[in-house]
Amino acid sequence: MVQIKAHGTDQARWQGPNGKRGYGRDSFAILQIGGYSPSTGIYNQATYPTQLTAMADLRLHTYIWFEVGGDANKAKLVLDYFLPRIKTPKGSIVAIDYEQGASSNVDNNTNAILYAMDRIAQAGYTPMLYTGKPYIYAHVDVARFLSKYPSHLWLAAYPDYQVRSEPLFDYFPSMAGIGMWQFTSTYVLGGLDGNVDLTGITFNGYSQQPKPTPQPAPQSNGIAVDGIAGVATVKAMQHILGSPEDGYISGQTNYSKKFAPVFSTVQLGAGGSSMIKKLQYVLGVAQDGYFGPSTIAALQARLHVYPDGYAGASTVKQIQANLNRGHIIIE
Repeated sequence: MVQIKAHGTDQARWQGPNGKRGYGRDSFAILQIGGYSPSTGIYNQATYPTQLTAMADLRLHTYIWFEVGGDANKAKLVLDYFLPRIKTPKGSIVAIDYEQGASSNVDNNTNAILYAMDRIAQAGYTPMLYTGKPYIYAHVDVARFLSKYPSHLWLAAYPDYQVRSEPLFDYFPSMAGIGMWQFTSTYVLGGLDGNVDLTGITFNGYSQQPKPTPQPAPQSNGIAVDGIAGVATVKAMQHILGSPEDGYISGQTNYSKKFAPVFSTVQLGAGGSSMIKKLQYVLGVAQDGYFGPSTIAALQARLHVYPDGYAGASTVKQIQANLNRGHIIIE
């Protein structure tokens, strides 16, 4: 079970000049300073300074509405404007709210997001990305994001719109990288976003010693996240699964022709692969040793990649990002 480090809320103009309180145990709040949308351009949130004063007994953080799509130039304008205006402490969270307006170009969207995260970190704050799980997988290169910011996701996922003071973990949006979960928009009667800090990230900026600038994820296996499953990638998979580390995936069916050059070490064979059998055991599918569409689709479902049964570059990148954190899939 995921442990809750702290409860808190996020606040915008809808919560009024003094903000809206949830429960006495709440210890943090994330306040909207303003943002950017195509219809209004850059705008300020008039409640940001007044909520800072009214809620000063909490650990306060900041978020920015970030409807820049895949436009890095707009991202620069937004950060140039807001970073000097942040009033929460150095080290505190500055989140970008990326839930609307993404472009059709995943690489451009990812570039704009990572640019913003890097600028926030360089300014001495803790960057976070607020979004939803379906949205990020539809519009962002998740593996590339997590390879640089492995615990800086703030995800929204609600089971319903009943008043909920505690998260229902049956609806936890399981994936790598979640530092905070917005588990309801009806934390109290009348509506309020309720959040749980799962890593202690909301304490950043409020300890006696400043937290270091976030760094890329430790590369435990040193695997390049390039979408090409070469010998190093396959050996790392074999090592984690306890299979002989020869760097080859054998026992392929004719579907192996579809993998080249993504799986550069695919080998045809009459028998199934022991490595694939172990992977199938973990996935809970038939252990025939063949890396065919049904096994690949099951693996993709666990990796939160669209389960098309074809091990393309996006699937391999997610595998590689996970290998660098010491596992193949999230249990």
